Amino acid sequence: MFKLNSLAALVAATSSILLLSVSQAHALYIDFADYRGAESGNAAELTFEGLSISITAAPSDYDLRITEAGLGVRCTDGFFACLGNQGDQIDAEWGESISISFLDGPVMVNSVDFDEIFLGETAVVQADASPSVEVRGTAWRARDASASADLAGVVTSRLTISTSGLFSDTSVRGIDFDVLGDVGTVTPVDPQRPTSPIPEPASALLFGAGLATAGLARKR
Repeated sequence: MFKLNSLAALVAATSSILLLSVSQAHALYIDFADYRGAESGNAAELTFEGLSISITAAPSDYDLRITEAGLGVRCTDGFFACLGNQGDQIDAEWGESISISFLDGPVMVNSVDFDEIFLGETAVVQADASPSVEVRGTAWRARDASASADLAGVVTSRLTISTSGLFSDTSVRGIDFDVLGDVGTVTPVDPQRPTSPIPEPASALLFGAGLATAGLARKR
């Protein structure tokens, strides 16, 4: 009886360790303020925790800017020229967009954080074909002008972030995301019900261990 109990306890402990190791997502947070100087014109190429990330700004006469507040864009042609280049502008608002691509494959995005998103300014986050998420600024003071867009674990390889507002200077501070399994082999999941699937080898091992324990118990 002692041997059977010991074996069962060993199998249970091994199973717990396996489940823990294979089900944990690789949680990451990229703070764009750490990459000041990486931008070149309207593009930037970043490497973060072994992942390659490409960033571009639109329209083409807007340059990327990375400050202590994060990732943003700036017009390079002067105030009136920039307003004139925005065909969809209303009430002299600036409109800008940033595309962020994860070149090694899709990741699970949990949230996008913004700084300097002031009262009257809006940021819209679009992940591939998923529904967009909108956040609005509610404060005048810089220290209070932050917001977060909850993407609920949507799996995507590209984010498009559009901002608008009078003299809009909204910055993307950072992105909270998970890498599940090998980068580039993540299986898309329902964004409302993110899961952490157990790889097949681990599942087979756990199933076999369970059968072995059951067989020993029947022999006793």
